[in-house]
Amino acid sequence: MRIEVAHFADDGSQESAGLYDYSYEGDTYTFSDGDERVTVRIYVDNPHEAFFMATGSGPVRQSRLAAQAVAHLSQTGVETFLYLGPSGAYEAWTPLTE
Repeated sequence: MRIEVAHFADDGSQESAGLYDYSYEGDTYTFSDGDERVTVRIYVDNPHEAFFMATGSGPVRQSRLAAQAVAHLSQTGVETFLYLGPSGAYEAWTPLTE
């Protein structure tokens, strides 16, 4: 399994008062193994939650690589796992790890 981590920061538009209409910052993890890929975001304001965004093939809940990603992220202190459901909203997920 290969792991790539990229930091991101998105501050949106700055208003006249100097404030931003939104601000997101965190790390995007890409786990890959052969042709399979799992993308996960963790935000700095809540480092104990992981948002599984996509896989290269099939539902994230059935992915062997996603289970490996959960095992890895659990070791870094992540406790809550969410996945992007069919409705387009994040849903709670209690993954079975290998």
